[in-house]
Amino acid sequence: QNVYLGRYGSSDGPGIDDLVERLDPALNAKLKAQLQASVDAANAIPQPFDQALLSADGQAKIQATIDALGAQTATIVEVATLLGVTLNLEE
Repeated sequence: QNVYLGRYGSSDGPGIDDLVERLDPALNAKLKAQLQASVDAANAIPQPFDQALLSADGQAKIQATIDALGAQTATIVEVATLLGVTLNLEE
């Protein structure tokens, strides 16, 4: 998320999102929402992580994070394609 948005700590500069916004605002909004959903899902995982694995609630939150990351993968591929970047994806 930080790379896409051009953030690092308290610094906020140009990010990939600025370029994508000019080319396809809807795609940019979609990926930004998916990135935030992934961060929110990861932040909801109880700590410590190894203990989260032992509870049904923790497992559900871990799975929700995995699902959120999976959902954004296709959108990242769309952004890469829009920008002319070839990804070497192995299935």
